[in-house]
Amino acid sequence: MEQSGFGRLVGVLTSPGKTFKAIAEQPTWAVALLVLIGLGLVVGIMMNGKMDWAEITRESMEARGQEVPEDQMEGIIDFQEKFGPMMMIGGSLLGTPAVYLLLALVFMVLFKMLGGELGFLPSFSVLLHGMMPRAVLALLSIPVVLSKDELGFEELKDSSVLVSNLAAFAPEDAGPGLIALLSSIDLFSIWTVVLLVIGYSSVARVSRGAAAAGVVGLWAVYVVGKVGLSALGS
Repeated sequence: MEQSGFGRLVGVLTSPGKTFKAIAEQPTWAVALLVLIGLGLVVGIMMNGKMDWAEITRESMEARGQEVPEDQMEGIIDFQEKFGPMMMIGGSLLGTPAVYLLLALVFMVLFKMLGGELGFLPSFSVLLHGMMPRAVLALLSIPVVLSKDELGFEELKDSSVLVSNLAAFAPEDAGPGLIALLSSIDLFSIWTVVLLVIGYSSVARVSRGAAAAGVVGLWAVYVVGKVGLSALGS
């Protein structure tokens, strides 16, 4: 029985092997992309409405060891309060699709180098469906955000309002680099990596080992870059 666009979103989470085989025969992307953008936008708007920008700005700069004069600090806070929501909406509507398109292109080139057979549209479809754990994360975040009167630095420094990564257990004196590393060891990130390995192995027609090497390798590069940038900014 052919899966609908929404059916594939559920199927990739419950029976990924079967769903990615269907994607190999007929790639789809529109529904998955709209769901990822829409949920990210909803959660982002909800979080922006509860952010204490003054606390977040002051404590994030303190964590990096940056000292900013009070008049400049007030200007930074004022800018974030005024333009933060617009930047978040613009990032969701424009930045998110751009990142997914770039990643799909990178994976296509990578798996062709590994001897696979992969076009851009199948790569894009696998990527978006492999990202469905992010949609689960967004859905689970909604009741948590609604339960909060305010979101400050402590709630946001782990990259998630859920306790889903090791940064939640970091010592109080942990530096930005360590926080970035621990926040990358996340339940939903690992779930996404596993789905992408299954998906690209099936659609690109490469072994699971080759798919794992490609996906985990790129994820490791991302983590190293994230940790490096955090450490440099501290």
